Amino acid sequence: MVCGDQPKERVRSILDLDADPHTIKDSADSTFTCTYHLAEGDLAISVQEAANQPTALKFFDAMQALAKDATPIAGLANLGFPAYESADGSAVFHKDS
Repeated sequence: MVCGDQPKERVRSILDLDADPHTIKDSADSTFTCTYHLAEGDLAISVQEAANQPTALKFFDAMQALAKDATPIAGLANLGFPAYESADGSAVFHKDS
């Protein structure tokens, strides 16, 4: 999913890399993470799966409340989803469950 061929190709294309970056996959408690090792530092992409839409939205809202200096991401940058960014450089999107 987050370490699949399509995400790897997109990371490579967006960052104009010569080859797919080295990745490490991890999963725990319905969270799937792919860490892309880049020259500039690691890029971690995680997906948290929930049982249903209300549970997913509750998790998103709780994470936003806990995030330091969370600010909404608006306009095209939020891809049409509820989203926020935090002071630590995280960007979080709520897509579905």
